Amino acid sequence: MGNTKVWIVILFIFISLGIVGIQSGWFVDIQVKERDNEGWVLSGLEYKGKLDSKNFAQLYDSISLEVKKGKLKGELAALFFENPNTDQEVKAIVGVISKNKQSEGYTYFEQSPYKEVYSEIVLGEMLTPNPQNVIEVLSNKADKDYPNFKKLYLEYYPNERSVVQSIILQ
Repeated sequence: MGNTKVWIVILFIFISLGIVGIQSGWFVDIQVKERDNEGWVLSGLEYKGKLDSKNFAQLYDSISLEVKKGKLKGELAALFFENPNTDQEVKAIVGVISKNKQSEGYTYFEQSPYKEVYSEIVLGEMLTPNPQNVIEVLSNKADKDYPNFKKLYLEYYPNERSVVQSIILQ
């Protein structure tokens, strides 16, 4: 009887570790790619603060709603001026990327042609990498291969089923 309890506890531990591993993205190989990009204009709202705050989440939600309503046209995006994997305050712009500036009342950031180190995450799959892990892998690659470049961090949604984590090399 006591031996059965031990096996049940061991089974429970392995199942728990498996669930944590799947949710954390431990079992997913992060595919890093590079490409040249033509550039774009980001139209959105500025944010300065911690990324785990309600204000940042509300800003993201409000911009997403404006995209759904058609007030903003383009790919939902967030541009971070420093590595977003931090507990410190960061400066960011949340909005849409497109070829042209959007209507008045937004902050604009024009990005000229650049090299991009990126990884695309398909949403809704059981095994998806943790975005923080993706940013860490991308940062390591960019630091190793392009140590003298200024880096900006971009997250954008080319469609409803994927998100691209990207480092802009300038």
